[in-house]
Amino acid sequence: MIIFSSTIGSISQYESSLVISTYLLQTFILFTDLIAFSVVFCMAVGNRNEWLDSLPPMLVNEDRFERFLGPFWMYLSAISLHITVAANMCFLQSVNQYITVLRRHPIQSTH
Repeated sequence: MIIFSSTIGSISQYESSLVISTYLLQTFILFTDLIAFSVVFCMAVGNRNEWLDSLPPMLVNEDRFERFLGPFWMYLSAISLHITVAANMCFLQSVNQYITVLRRHPIQSTH
């Protein structure tokens, strides 16, 4: 949805479509970083709190993740989420620069 909105906004040079996709991407970035923070928080406090220690098995199949990623699967998943956020922020910077260019130099219609 975000990529589609950005593509349509870039091709047709509609600033509103680009702004909407930027807001959606920022929302997903915030949500993903909150998930990564929650995973790190569960790792840090999980051993001290019985409820937090029992939370990961309720959400995911720990055995499957541990077989696939090893004993540090929670660390790897938090790092992966954070790297995804960083990549999306790079994409967001280019879109914001394109919006700035559109605002400074609007393309005149030939009709």
